[in-house]
Amino acid sequence: MDSREVVHKNVAQPRVPEHTEQVCPRTLDLGKVIGLLEDPLTTHMQERQIFVLKKLLKRRKRGFLLRELASVSRILDVCGQKADERPEYCNILCEALQICRLPFLKEKTSDELHYAEDVKRLLSRLGYLMRVSAGEVRRHVVESVKSYYSCSPPGKAPLDGPQPTSPGYRLQLLERSDLAKTLFLSLAALGKQPAVKLLLLQTLQMLSSTSDMNCALMLSVRGAESVCLRMNEADPTGLILFHSSEILWNLLERGDKSEVAAQLGSLECAISLKEAFTRVALNASRHADLQVRNDLLVLTTLFAENSCALLIESLFAKQLVGLSTFPELKNGNPFAVELKLTYNMEDLQMKKLLLNLLVVMSGDPASLQIFREEQVILALLTLAKAPAEPSEAKPGSRHWSSVQLEELQLQALAVLSTVAPLVLDHYMSCYGNVALLDLLDWCASPGLLMQMESNPGEEDSITVEMKSDMQIILAALCEGDMHKKELFGAEGVEMTIHFLRRGAGMFYSGLGHNKLLLSTMVCLRTCIVGCYTTEDWFLARDGVLILLDLLSSSPKCVHGVVLATLLELCDNQNTIPHILRWSDSAGRMAPSLLLRVWRREEEELGVARNQHGGISDPRQPVLAPRKLADADLMSTLDTQSAAVLEMRENPMSKIYLIFCRIGFQDLPGLSVRDRVTLSIIKRYLDFKVSEVWDEISRELSLEGVRPVTPDLETLRAARQISQRTAEAVAAEQEEVLRQYNEEACKEERLIYQEMKSHWKQRQLTAKSWSSFVSKTSNYDILKEIKLEREKHVESIRTGPADRHPQEVFIGRLKVAADGVNLTVSQTPVTAAAHQEALLAWRQPHYFL
Repeated sequence: MDSREVVHKNVAQPRVPEHTEQVCPRTLDLGKVIGLLEDPLTTHMQERQIFVLKKLLKRRKRGFLLRELASVSRILDVCGQKADERPEYCNILCEALQICRLPFLKEKTSDELHYAEDVKRLLSRLGYLMRVSAGEVRRHVVESVKSYYSCSPPGKAPLDGPQPTSPGYRLQLLERSDLAKTLFLSLAALGKQPAVKLLLLQTLQMLSSTSDMNCALMLSVRGAESVCLRMNEADPTGLILFHSSEILWNLLERGDKSEVAAQLGSLECAISLKEAFTRVALNASRHADLQVRNDLLVLTTLFAENSCALLIESLFAKQLVGLSTFPELKNGNPFAVELKLTYNMEDLQMKKLLLNLLVVMSGDPASLQIFREEQVILALLTLAKAPAEPSEAKPGSRHWSSVQLEELQLQALAVLSTVAPLVLDHYMSCYGNVALLDLLDWCASPGLLMQMESNPGEEDSITVEMKSDMQIILAALCEGDMHKKELFGAEGVEMTIHFLRRGAGMFYSGLGHNKLLLSTMVCLRTCIVGCYTTEDWFLARDGVLILLDLLSSSPKCVHGVVLATLLELCDNQNTIPHILRWSDSAGRMAPSLLLRVWRREEEELGVARNQHGGISDPRQPVLAPRKLADADLMSTLDTQSAAVLEMRENPMSKIYLIFCRIGFQDLPGLSVRDRVTLSIIKRYLDFKVSEVWDEISRELSLEGVRPVTPDLETLRAARQISQRTAEAVAAEQEEVLRQYNEEACKEERLIYQEMKSHWKQRQLTAKSWSSFVSKTSNYDILKEIKLEREKHVESIRTGPADRHPQEVFIGRLKVAADGVNLTVSQTPVTAAAHQEALLAWRQPHYFL
C-alpha cells in the first residue's frame, strides 16, 4: 500500500466527536477493569491497575453513564478496600468522587427509570467510603454530597450524545438510599479530623432541612442523641455547636417529635444541653450565637415536657429558674451575674422562652420547691407591676422598652395564673393580690370596663374575654357580701345596664359575646340582686324592662338565667309594676311573653296539647312521653326524683313562680290561647306533685314491692285527684273557649246590626232624594205633594197636641280604647217626608 492510499483513507475517514469516545465499541470495557481489580492473578499489578483507572476516569470527565453506575459502584468499593494500604488508590477515589459531582448521563429517556436502583446503590456506596481513613477521601465524599444541593445551574448540555439527568433526579433517589444514615454513623470516626467533621455537619444540616425521609433515617440511628452528646466537642470557631443545634432543630421540625424527645431523654443529654447553653450564653457576641442560645432553650423546653426530673437532677433546672428571675431580682446567682443582657429582640425572645419554661416545669411537683427557693412569684409580680415613671428611672441604666415590657407583663400574668395556685403560700406571702390590684388600678384609673366599651369598633376575642373575666371577678367579690354590693353602687349598675342593653345580637359571633352576656347575668345576680339599694337603682334605670327585652330576643339557652334573675327580683315589690308595664313593639305584654316561653318549652318537651293549647290527656297533663321514659330509667338509679330535677332545670317552674308573684287574675293583654295556657300554669304545682306520686308507684312496681292496703289506697287516691284536677282544668279551658266563642258571636251580630242600620239609612236617604227629584221634574207630582202637605199640615193643626212624628232608631258600634266593646245606642230619626214638609212650609218659594 503506497502513501497515496493512506492519505486517501485518512481524508475519507469522518472526524469523530469528542463525546462519542464514551460509547465507541473500542472504549475501555468496565467489566475487564473490574476483572483486573478483583482477579487474584492480577492483584499484584497495582501500577497497571492505577494506569487503567486513570485512563478510565480521563475518558469519563463529563460524567458517568447511568448504565455504567453498577460497575462504577464495584470499582469504588474495591478501591476503597485498597486505599488504606496503597495511598495511590486514594487519588483515584478523589478523582472519581470529583466526577460524581457532575450530573449522571442518560442515553435514553427511559434510562432514569431503568437504572434507578443502580443510582441508589452508588449513592449508598458513597457513604460507605467514609470508612476510608484518609481525610482527603472523606472530604471529597462529603463535598460530593454537598454539591448535590448546590444552586449553581448545570452547564449547557450538548445537542447530541448522552444528556444529563434532570436536576431533581439524584436528590429523589438520595432520599431513598441510606446515604443520610451512613453519613451520620461516620460522625464517630471523625474525632481527629475537625475540618471534615465540620463539613459533614454542614452537609447533614442540608440533608435534614430538605427532606422528612432523611430526618427519619437519621433518627433511626439515634441521630438526635448522637448530635446532642457531641455538640460540646472542642471547636474554636463555635460552628460545631451552631450546626448541631440546627440539625436538632430540623429533626424536631421535620421528624417525629416524640422520637426526638425520647432520644434526648437521658441524664447525659441533659448535662450536654446544660454545658452547651452555659457556654454559648456567657460567650455570645454575635447574632448567630444568640440564636443558638435560644434554639437550645427550645430544645430544653421539649426536654422538660418529657423528662423534667432529669433536668432537675442535672441542676440545669435550678440554673434556668434562677435565670428566669433576672434582671427583676438580684439574687446573687453567679450565672445571672455573668450574663450580659443587651435588651435586644433576641434577649426578649430568651426571656419569653424562660417564662414559658416555668409553665412547662410546673407540671412536675419537684420543681415547685425550686420556684420557692428562687422566688419565682416575687419575680413575676415585679415584672408585672406598673412601669415606673420616666422621672423615676435611673440615669444611664438599660431596661426593656415599653413595647417589650408590655409583652413580658402579659406573659408574666399568664405564667402567674398557672404557677400561683401551685405555690399559693408563697403567692400570699408576696401579697400577690395587692400587687395585681395595684396593676389593675394603674390600668383602670377612670374605670376599666366602660373605658374599653368606648371603642367598640376595636373589639376582638381577647377584649371580650377580658370584659367577661372582670365581670366574673366582680361577681366573686360581691357574692354574699352586702357591703360590697352597696359599694358596687350606681356606677356598677350603670355598667350592668349597658351590657344588658347590647342584647344577644352577637351571641353566636364567635368572639365570646355569649360568655360576656352570661357573665353579665352572673354579675347582676351577685352584685345587684339581694341589695335593695342597688335593686332600686336597677329598677329606676328600667332594668326589668331590659331583662324582658332580653328574654324576648335571646336564644333558649339564656332563658333560664334571665327568668331566675327576674324571679329573684320579684322579692322586691317594686318589681311587679315594672313587669306589668312592659310591652314589645308588637304590643305583647309581659304575661303574654311568659306564656309564649312556656308554650315553646312544652313543644320542645313534646307535651301533648290540643289545637287550642289545652290538655289533651288528663292522665299526663304536663308530662311528655319521653320524660316518662327518662323517669323510668332514673328510677333504677340512686338519684333524685325526675320530676323534682326537671323543676330545677327547665324554665317552667320559674315561670310558675313569677306568676305566683304577679298573680293569675286581671292580667293585661291576654289572648284566649294565653288564658288556656294560664289555667295549666295555675295548677302546675299540683300536677308536679301528682308526677311524684306516679314515680313512687312505678318504682314500687319495678322493684316488685306491693304497698300495704292503706298506702295503696293513698296512691290510688292521689292518682284520682290528679286526674280530676286535670279534668277540672280541661273543663275550665272549655269554658274559656265557650265564652270566647259567645263573645265572638255577639260581636259578629252587633257588627251585622250596624251594617243593617247603615244600609237602612242609605235607603231612606235614596228615597228622599228620589222624591225630591221627582217633584222638581214633574209638575203634576209637585201639585200632588203640595196637596198632601196641606192636608198633613191641617191635620197637625187640628189633631191632638201630644202627637209626635214617627221615629226610627239606628244602632251604632262603639270602640273603646282598651279593646272592642259593643253597645247599642238609639238615635231618633224623623221620617223624611215629615221633615221635608216642615222644611217646605218654612220656605217662601213653596207658595210661588
